[in-house]
Order: sequence, then structure tokens, then C-alpha cells
Amino acid sequence: MRIALRFFGLLLAAGALFGPLACQRDPTAATTQPVGPQKRLVILTPHSEDIRTTFAAGFARWYLSNRSAPVYIEWIYRGTPQCVQYVRELPAARAQGAPAPTPDLMFGGGISDHAALAAGGWSRPLPLPDDARIPPEIHGLPTRDEQHRWHATGLSSFGLVVNERAAAARGIAPPTTWADLADPRFYGWVAIADPRSSGSHRECLTIILQRHGWPEGWSLIVRTLANTRALNNRSGEALRQVDSGVSLVTYAVNFDGQALAADSGGALRYIDPPSATAVTPDVISVLKTASDPELAADFVRYVLSDEGQSLWGVPREQRTALGATLYHYPIVPALYETHAGRLAVARNPLTEDFGVKLDLPRAARQAAALRVLVPAAAAGDNGLRLQQLWKRLIDAGLPAAAVAMLTAPPLDEPALAALAEQVEAAPDAEEAALADWTARFAKLYADVAALLGSG
Repeated sequence: MRIALRFFGLLLAAGALFGPLACQRDPTAATTQPVGPQKRLVILTPHSEDIRTTFAAGFARWYLSNRSAPVYIEWIYRGTPQCVQYVRELPAARAQGAPAPTPDLMFGGGISDHAALAAGGWSRPLPLPDDARIPPEIHGLPTRDEQHRWHATGLSSFGLVVNERAAAARGIAPPTTWADLADPRFYGWVAIADPRSSGSHRECLTIILQRHGWPEGWSLIVRTLANTRALNNRSGEALRQVDSGVSLVTYAVNFDGQALAADSGGALRYIDPPSATAVTPDVISVLKTASDPELAADFVRYVLSDEGQSLWGVPREQRTALGATLYHYPIVPALYETHAGRLAVARNPLTEDFGVKLDLPRAARQAAALRVLVPAAAAGDNGLRLQQLWKRLIDAGLPAAAVAMLTAPPLDEPALAALAEQVEAAPDAEEAALADWTARFAKLYADVAALLGSG
């Protein structure tokens, strides 16, 4: 709500100057329109309203100045996995006559998401002459596709958003590590989003597995899921729960977490788990479906320009461009020098070690498997079973045999890789795997309950 109110005035100002801006296919009418034909850019994105509105206003101003034409952006707002799904399902939607808008770009999401689109033939090459401004890799991760089908536009870390004021009121020590969310003191106080619809929470779960290894990492994930009330559909829902104090902690990408904390009056804090998180590129692709590829390419050029990069990292009060402070790490190294001491982000991910360097192929396999295992373990009836069983275990003093049975990995790593391959094999394979694993977890919970009852 605070974000929406803060941007109402911005939307009006930007609309008056540059034409209408749009969010979720809901263009805001401008009070005055520039003379001449108006161009339209359709962008598919998981990015927040702050980011969408700020870049829409900035690009409209840049395009009017550099191309002498007005432009407005129509946003298709989805979670990262749903963005990829949207592109893949677009031909079928068109064949069925669905009024689905056709995106020109996908703006946001990780390397694996955009690499999957490139591998499927959904994105088009865009060579950039000033690629040399950006290192070819950061923390072992590439910043662009070898065929230029995707480009990194910024950097993100992943961590925790904690409502410290609400935690203090309840006498609960706030968390500082991934493992803290698995502690029984957070029973009922953790908000987690389904990795099928939230790219940021999927990334956090993957980082936990890479930081702690598969057996220990899965144990932490299960106990964390047991501390949740229910899986949320989106990361934004989880953030709102923590903001209101209904929940005390959730996962978040750094720029969403820092923006919410800055606007909370000191109630909330964003934390990068010390030496236990990763920095990853935030990526953009021009899609094969682009109706005006050159207009789409101009948006990419703008995001990677000094002006666009300053939108990521420079506080709103220290720049002339409209928009919110975005708390995003720029990817152009020179920005950290030219804006030294004036960035909203305190760290420099180009030079600092955040603790975890992702094994990208392994992370992609883990992320695909988690899309099945997490909802199978914690959605619907199984979510309720898991919560009730965990409460019984807590009340019983966490008997070792029953806890070990509940939190043991349900398959080994080769089988995990096979599950990931199955999930990616065909559109209906994920649903079949989900049904299978939902039944397996229901049996596991019944077996643990029987063991607990016999003890």
C-alpha cells in the first residue's frame, strides 16, 4: 500500500510528460499526449511496481529525447517461472483465441530462466558494441549469452526480510541465518512462496542447498516449510505478511527486501545471511515475438546505459530521473566509482565475496526438482499435515528418530537429477511428478505420526 501511494503521483507526472504507463495491461490515461505517433512496448517481467514504474518513466524520457517519439510500456506482470511459462504457452494461447498480449522482452529473472528461453528458440540475438563495459563473468557466472540472446542488467543477492519490531513484541529472537528459519521458535511465523511461481524464493531454496549440501539443506527446507502457515502464491504476498506482522520472516531478493525495509519506519530489516548467500545476474532478453525488435533493443541499451544503471543504484533524491530508490546493484563497474558514496546499496558485489558461488548446472537441476518437491511436501492437505506433525514433534521434545525420519532426503542426488530431467521433459510431466510425490509425502507423514504415536 505504501508503495502504491508513493507512486500514484509519479504515475500522473510521467503520464503527463511521456504518455501513459501501464501495469498488468492497465494503461493509465495521460492528461496530455505528445504530438505524433506513439510507440508501444510490451514487457513481460517479475519486477516490482517500483521497478516497472521507474524504468517506464526513464525510458519514455530517454526515447523522446533520443528518438523524438513518444512511447509507452505495457507490462505483463508474473512471477519468474510464470514468465517463462507464458512465453512457452503463447502459441497454444493464440491457437485457442485467447486475448494474450504478445511480449517484446522479458525483463528480470535469472540466467537459467533466460537460458531456457534461448535454448527453446524464444529469444533473438542482440550484439551490443559496449559489452566491454561489463565483465564477461561475475563470481563464476556469465553476464551474457555467447550468442547474445540474453544480457545481465544488474546483480542481486538473496536473503531474509525480518519484522524485528513484531518479533520483539512476541519475545522471539530475530533470525540471521537460513538455518534460523527451521528453528521451532518460528513455528507459524515463516512466510514462504511456492517455487513454481516465485523465482526469488526458488533461488533462496537453491542457495540453501548449495550452501549446506543436499542432505542438510533438505532437512533445513523441510523444517522451514513446517514452520509456515501455507505456501503463498507470490513473493509479494509473503512480503506483505511480514510487513503487517502476520508473519515474522520471509525470503527476498535484496532490492525488494531493502526497499520494503527502508519504507517500514524501522520495523523491518533486510539481511544477507553472513557468508551464506550468492550474487547472481538479473537478466533481460529480446523475444522472437517482438513486434518492433529495434524498439525492444533500445530498451536493453537504455537499461545498460549510465542513465539506466543509475536508476538501479542511485537514490531518488540524488538523481533527476523520476522514480523510487530501487536498491539494485548496477552491473557496470564504473558506476561504483563515479557514484562512490552516493549509491543506495552499501556493498559492491563485483569485488565482495557473499559466501556462495553457484554451480549453475547443478543449481538449475535443483531448482527444477524443487518445483515438485516443495509443493508436494507443503501445499494443500500435505501442508496442514506437515504443520500438525511438526507441532506434535515440538511438543514431544523433538524425538531424534521421528525428526530424522521426517527430514531425511526423500531421494539421493542422482535421483534428484533424474526428477529434474523428468520435470523438464514435457509440459505435463511436472503435474504427473507432483501427484506422485504428493502421495509419497502423505505416506511419509503418516509413517512419522505412527512412529511418534508408538513412542
